[in-house]
Amino acid sequence: MSGFTAKNMAVFIDADNLSNATALDHVFADLQSRAERISYRRAYGRPESLKTIEAVLWRHGVRPVNNLVTNKVTTDIALTIDAVEAVCRRGFDAVVICSGDADFVPLATWLREQGCFVLCFSLNNTLFANPESFYDEVVMLEVVQKPEPPAAPVPSAPPVLVPAPVPAPAPLPAVLPEIPTKPSFTPAPVVAPASPVPSLPPAPSPAPPNVGTVQQVLQAFPALRSGEPQHLGPVVAALRQRGILAPGAKFKTWFACCAVEFELLPQPVPNQIRYRRSHSAVPPKVPEFAGLAPALPEEVERILQAVPALRQAPQLLSQVVPVLRQKTILGKTTKSITFFARHAAHFKLSPAHQPTQLAFVPVKPLPAQPTHSVDVSLPPRVPQSVLPAVLSWPVAAPRRPAPPLLLELHGLRSVLVQLALRRVTVADVLLAVPELLRGQPCALSAVAGRLRERGWLRSGDSALRILERHPGSFAVELGSTPQAVIYLR
Repeated sequence: MSGFTAKNMAVFIDADNLSNATALDHVFADLQSRAERISYRRAYGRPESLKTIEAVLWRHGVRPVNNLVTNKVTTDIALTIDAVEAVCRRGFDAVVICSGDADFVPLATWLREQGCFVLCFSLNNTLFANPESFYDEVVMLEVVQKPEPPAAPVPSAPPVLVPAPVPAPAPLPAVLPEIPTKPSFTPAPVVAPASPVPSLPPAPSPAPPNVGTVQQVLQAFPALRSGEPQHLGPVVAALRQRGILAPGAKFKTWFACCAVEFELLPQPVPNQIRYRRSHSAVPPKVPEFAGLAPALPEEVERILQAVPALRQAPQLLSQVVPVLRQKTILGKTTKSITFFARHAAHFKLSPAHQPTQLAFVPVKPLPAQPTHSVDVSLPPRVPQSVLPAVLSWPVAAPRRPAPPLLLELHGLRSVLVQLALRRVTVADVLLAVPELLRGQPCALSAVAGRLRERGWLRSGDSALRILERHPGSFAVELGSTPQAVIYLR
């Protein structure tokens, strides 16, 4: 909201999405310089979500609003109704939505049509894709956790004390508590124990999870088996839904015990997770017959049996979801986007920012096994330890923020950018960066600079928006330094 100060501002907090006390303190500290008056402050959520930020709400004068007691979360609808009613009755000129949920996109669009300046605050790992097309300003919050203090050293065994030959008692060691004495009381000498006190064993290091735990994660989110990075939001939601990850457990601490099987990236603030297939405890089975399509997961087969038309053509999501709920394949409170994200290898939602269609992706037949012993397959991701030197060059067109536009032109620009990105083919990328044809990993920033020079990429966009449209041709190594792009021949 640079250069604009609101006269009357309203703040709406989705406590089920943003319930970090430190982040909310930062939000209100930031809003003090953005508005002359904040006359409307409300937070919506389940009782347990509001309980965690009770002190922050009291400190900043925010009114908590509990959900109705139903079998479905009503936070989004309650927040939307109050926001519309408040703008219509009180005439706010700026509205703040503290949530990264894409369900508030229609609300943000309506508020901007009413002339309100709409601001979004969200944590980096919970924000949906392309939010700048629907909000006038987006503020990303990154909460840095304090490092844990080092563990106190284990005290060594106390020394063995032997009674002194003189009548006076020996002084007590510093590690033992002092014994209160009185003037008329003479302390008795300390007698040595019959056997030496054994030293405490070192604390055992956390054991890695067993194969069963890893398999449970893969069954909860089968798209991880492909080895491609997946967004952390749907993965964590699927694990919490199945009870694998406790509601109050931190996913970073939980996955730290699975560092051999799962990789969080980019560091230090990860928003994606990748399954390292090469470290799998159970080796993949070699296909017995070439030319045959591998078997589909059981849940995917049930979806196709419930909606056979998906095998022929894409279907409207609004028509597929009721059928799946009726046949108990999709739960009554489960979001369809989170459900189909678990099967990203078999189903595709479009458009990406607000999907309305569902398409089935047929499984390609298994390739014939070569008769010689040379492995001609190329993994979709190359471990950083064996990654060749990343090629880079001076960037003539670095990434710059897009110039501001009128409120009415934000949606038009988003549509035009999407159409422009679809026209960029694999051949266009290779023409702009011929170094990729030689199998040389190239820096992501350098590749983006070449694409901007040719006018195929907007100055404020990342090259990932183009490369992610061709997952079978390009691999992006986000964990390397610098981030590298590899052409999959």
